[in-house]
Amino acid sequence: MQYKKAKDFISEYELTDFTNEKKVARYVTFFNLDKLCKPLDEDQMPNGQLFPVSLSIINLPNEDISPYRPVFGDLCRLHYIVLSNKMINVLEFGSGFSSVVISHALMILKNEFHSWANENLRSKDPFKLFSVDENEYFSNLTTKRIGVSLQEYASISSSNVTLKTHDSRYCTFFDNVPNVSPDFILLDGPDQYAAKDSINGFQISDAARMPMSADILGFEFFLNPGTLILVDGRTANVRFLKQYLKRNWIHTHDVDGDVHYLVLNEDPFGAYSKSIIDFKNNN
Repeated sequence: MQYKKAKDFISEYELTDFTNEKKVARYVTFFNLDKLCKPLDEDQMPNGQLFPVSLSIINLPNEDISPYRPVFGDLCRLHYIVLSNKMINVLEFGSGFSSVVISHALMILKNEFHSWANENLRSKDPFKLFSVDENEYFSNLTTKRIGVSLQEYASISSSNVTLKTHDSRYCTFFDNVPNVSPDFILLDGPDQYAAKDSINGFQISDAARMPMSADILGFEFFLNPGTLILVDGRTANVRFLKQYLKRNWIHTHDVDGDVHYLVLNEDPFGAYSKSIIDFKNNN
């Protein structure tokens, strides 16, 4: 799809529209997101399995198979954010249908702006998603869903998750995070079941706990002004991050959509970061 056609269509939308079923349905139809997010056949699944032999392998309670059901309001919101803000590199914690729609939006942008990116950006892989998942099964499943047509716009990986402390507070870190400078970060993983270790008897892998990811804190000062973080639910995690993020972040909570936005509201570092901001603000 041409960027101009997509741009004209999304100009009719704003973030609050993605809790409106009719508007979501119209968005899905326009971009054919239902076809991108259709269930895989059994022979397309990793190892030919519709589900792992044991759901304990994927760190989920036995009754929870929600990763296999697309939530189109959330997916359309992500697709819209990437397109409307002309995101260049996306870092995603937790993979899934979100990885598919983000890759699709980045494809539209790259088809239009690849020449500008080659001339103006220091990024080795502009208009690409970098996703890390807590579980190899899910990362393989996401790779299958992305398929051949979108594979150049996404890099999907998996990593162990470790319980650590930040300022003596318990939290989790991925052992390996993609080495990328993102302008959009989606925080939707890992869950509290990913880290199996304990500290002084404290374990986060318990139904009474909640996700408490701290990876972003480590590279906060490498982020460019204008960076957007979207946190899917995880209000407790957002409160934790707000206590320790040091730069000038503006926080908004969309209660109806159950998402949090944090925008890095600072002046550009210099001419280079200003050129990126200008590119995003044009058109």
